[in-house]
Order: sequence, then C-alpha cells, then structure tokens
Amino acid sequence: MKKLSTVIIILILEIVFHNINYANSQPDPKIDELNKVSDYKSNKGTMGNVMNLYMSPPVEGRGVINSRQFLSHDLIFPIEYKSYNEVKTELENTELANNYKGKKVDIFGVPYFYTCIIPKSEPDINQNFGGCCMYGGLTFNSSENERDKLITVQVTIDNRQSLGFTITTNKNMVTIQELDYKARHWLTKEKKLYE
Repeated sequence: MKKLSTVIIILILEIVFHNINYANSQPDPKIDELNKVSDYKSNKGTMGNVMNLYMSPPVEGRGVINSRQFLSHDLIFPIEYKSYNEVKTELENTELANNYKGKKVDIFGVPYFYTCIIPKSEPDINQNFGGCCMYGGLTFNSSENERDKLITVQVTIDNRQSLGFTITTNKNMVTIQELDYKARHWLTKEKKLYE
C-alpha cells in the first residue's frame, strides 16, 4: 500500500512539473496581427448585431431618480425605451449604486434585452420582465440649460487613412458610453463601419 501511494504521488508530481514546462506567456499582438472590421464585411452575424445596437436610439434620461433596485449593484429607473417602461443599469459595485441611489441622474447608454429585469411581484430569477438593461452610463444630473460641447474624434482606418468628425454633448460630465455610442453611430451611419 505504501509503495502504491508513493507511485501515485510521483505520477502526480511528474504530471504537474511536466505541464509547468509548457506554460508560457504570449507577447502583445503587433498591429498587423489585429483583426480589422474590413475583414468581417461578409459576416452579418456578430457585426450585424453590433451594427443594430449603434443604429438604434440610445437609452437616455435626464434628471431621473431610480424607482427601485433588484440587486445591490443595480438601479432601476422609470424611463420609457421602445415598448419598455423601465431601464435597469448595472454598476460595478454596491458602493457605486448607493452613490447614485435616490439622486437625480442623467443616463446614456446602449441597451441589452435578454433576461434583464425581474417583476416586483415575482422575485424568481427565471422570470423575465422583458425590460431594457444597460451597463453604467450614469452621471449626476446636469443643468437643463447646459450648452452643447463639441468633441473632436480622430479615427485611423486599417492603419492607412485618417479622418476626423465632431460629436456633441450637453453635459459637464460625460460617460464613456455616450462618447462610444456617438462615435460608433456616426461611423456606422456615415462610413458603414459594420457593413
């Protein structure tokens, strides 16, 4: 029995040490190794879905206060979007959710729909309210009379051609979601980014 235990331990150690020799790290990719959107023109699957996200209107709300909360790191707002009457935004942690809870906020983001809001009357996680959800996208409410601010976006296409365009926001604090959406929306509409 002692001999069998010793053989098993030796085999396990051999497997562990043998596999360690094959572990290695990969360097950062070079520019020519990165995928380009132009390589995916014939693929309407994922790229088509992304195109639809950025051609659809964003979730927007100004001066709204959350109506309820499902998890400790999310907030649910009474914002109408398409056929939905609530928007749930998921935040990084409970502390961030508590920071915005019960306060007037501005919301801007790209929605997702799959199993995202649970009805008040049915806290079973398998029930889908059919609501609209998004990640982050919150800033404290700006003054309603904020003037538009111009933001210049510089783009390099396939490491060859550059172009620039301007997007606007009327907020003092702007989220990356708003900048990302507005830049991709312009590129999708004007330059057929995902086609």
